[in-house]
Amino acid sequence: ISEMGATPSGDFWEGTAGREVCVFMTNHEQFRTLDLERLAKNLKTGALLVDGWGMFDRRECARFGLRYMRAGDGTPVVNEVLSASEAH
Repeated sequence: ISEMGATPSGDFWEGTAGREVCVFMTNHEQFRTLDLERLAKNLKTGALLVDGWGMFDRRECARFGLRYMRAGDGTPVVNEVLSASEAH
């Protein structure tokens, strides 16, 4: 990772702070129960969440202001932020 110009982090929240994109390419249980509201607040406003395992609900991501893309199945990026009534 360092050789590619990235700085590895041992802490998930520190590593995602202020980032524009968060990519999940593993289906570890710790990520399945992730607090998406906290993640959205930690990332840059309007960040893109790329879901490689279909672990997250696109409407829940949108409800917290995250754009969502399910990698590998052709799902388009969800750019809109849903209202509370649309998200349920």
